[in-house]
Amino acid sequence: YDEDLIYNFFEQTLTNLNLDIKNTDKIAIKVNALAPFDPSKGITTHPVVVKSLIKYLKKFTNNIYVGDNPATKGMIHTLKVNKTYDVVEEMGVNLINPDESITIIDKNNINTVATEFNVTKDFIECDYLFNLAKLKTHGLAYFTGCVKNLFGFIYGLNKASYHLKYNNI
Repeated sequence: YDEDLIYNFFEQTLTNLNLDIKNTDKIAIKVNALAPFDPSKGITTHPVVVKSLIKYLKKFTNNIYVGDNPATKGMIHTLKVNKTYDVVEEMGVNLINPDESITIIDKNNINTVATEFNVTKDFIECDYLFNLAKLKTHGLAYFTGCVKNLFGFIYGLNKASYHLKYNNI
């Protein structure tokens, strides 16, 4: 992974989006930290990608939160193994609080399968959310196009039961 190349990609792409990020804005970066895997395995968001995005965003604000709801163990342990924790420490940003959740309720009955989910508060109560998914295959979905990374909003280990309960979505 070439840090300068990735940084330049973020700089060019995000500049073209004309985002109006203020120094008081809260930014959440949702990484793919499925489980405690070393970055060399290619399973989780690579720490160089995380660092490059943080480096760019720090031009606007230091109010940056990074994290996920891993399917195993705890978030800090998982982020330490996949080296994202080192990036968070080095760059002086924050970890999300995976233990603080809010309930999202579909009051408009848009979703016909599920009407309520507990999700991590930091991913919902932010001004900007960056989904740093890992493009890969998936055992149940085969290919998700990075959309499934947002399944990591689901609080705690509820994801396992949701995989079974909502397997035809």
